[in-house]
Amino acid sequence: MTNTAENLEQADISEAPAELEAQQVADWLLDNPRFFIENPELLRKLELGGNEGNSISLQARQLSALRDRIAELETEQNELLDVLRNNEAVAQRLHKLLVTLAECKTERQLFQELERALTQDFSVDFYAWLSAGSLGDQIPTELHELRQKPSTLMGRLNKPVVLNCFAQHIEDVSSACIMSLHYKDQFLGLLALGSKDEMRFTDRPGTALLERFGAVLGGILGSKYPQD
Repeated sequence: MTNTAENLEQADISEAPAELEAQQVADWLLDNPRFFIENPELLRKLELGGNEGNSISLQARQLSALRDRIAELETEQNELLDVLRNNEAVAQRLHKLLVTLAECKTERQLFQELERALTQDFSVDFYAWLSAGSLGDQIPTELHELRQKPSTLMGRLNKPVVLNCFAQHIEDVSSACIMSLHYKDQFLGLLALGSKDEMRFTDRPGTALLERFGAVLGGILGSKYPQD
């Protein structure tokens, strides 16, 4: 009798399934993606807890998640289209401005028109032109680097950079774009644009237009008004 009880107890232990952790189940399903395809009846039987305690099928939960993802993609698509439309409008205005600047008779007239357009047509809060000759050696490393090659510094800049470019407006500039203007191998100066909005000048797709604008403006300035 004792032997029989012991045998039954051993049998129960050996036949009991090992406990699986949720992560083990998830890993196994990921390694066997065809499991539910080969066992479709399980999808109908599985139930998941709803947000309000109600049970819904796995298929219903997947469908709900898919609809949510589609809605997210549609929102992202609409936002992207808005950005593209805005970029197109900005590109047209920049092109018009460059044509106007190319037709200016004097360098002074060019910078007057540039400042007017930036502050009025593009609503730039702060504007500064720092010619190559006006920059000394005691400037931040970031500005030294802009001297070396055509490039753009953009975003929330540190105070030494803002101080060199915007002086008395240091506390008002939350984001800025500083374009390094070159003509061939000659450094012409820095065109600094500042905004009270910290998101106005950031590394977004639309700001690439400013880099191209700076390159063309450097060509106009250098070819029409050679610097000493």
